[in-house]
Amino acid sequence: MSQQELSNITGITQGSLSRMESQNSKYQEATLEKLSVALNVSPEQLVDDE
Repeated sequence: MSQQELSNITGITQGSLSRMESQNSKYQEATLEKLSVALNVSPEQLVDDE
């Protein structure tokens, strides 16, 4: 799935998705929830705790 497709589904801008993908930072719970629903994964699977 492209960032633009994910943006269309979640309402999160493509630029924000790009920054999330390239940076290791904290995310708001609501954002993780939107992404997890769209990608059919748990929020925990989206966070790299290394």
